[in-house]
Amino acid sequence: MDRYDFEFSTHPIKGNENILLLAEEILVATSINSELSSFDTIKLEQLKEQKIIMTSPTPLREIIEDHFKKSKILIKPEFVTSDLSTLFGLISENIGIGFIPEMSWNTTVKPRIHLAHLGPNTLKRKLYLSYLPSLEERKYHDSVKNAILKYFETLTTKI
Repeated sequence: MDRYDFEFSTHPIKGNENILLLAEEILVATSINSELSSFDTIKLEQLKEQKIIMTSPTPLREIIEDHFKKSKILIKPEFVTSDLSTLFGLISENIGIGFIPEMSWNTTVKPRIHLAHLGPNTLKRKLYLSYLPSLEERKYHDSVKNAILKYFETLTTKI
């Protein structure tokens, strides 16, 4: 982390100051026209035959894939995109289902998307703000850190 003042991470980074910003559930996103849209909780088994839309490889995707591997289910995405608008568009058009973090992405969810819990075990992730301890002495560091903390605080109070 020599080039960045701050980093967002799904795990504490060794040697850095790490502040837990939020712990959030990863929800199943379906079209409101999907057969799954009537469920508040969708079981892993119900997803075996679904077309799955995933992001490009990211720490979030790793968390999702690891969760399925623990249940001996291999995810084979039909579509992969790094563009959230495309992901939401494909889901809302009932092309497939996806996975959306409860707080950090939910502010952008379109009304034609239904969000459900994943069962029987919910899927969660943590998000940390990480930075080198030596950066705390920079004048602007504290104000930027506080702005980031305030932003994430507003996310957690919306739910």
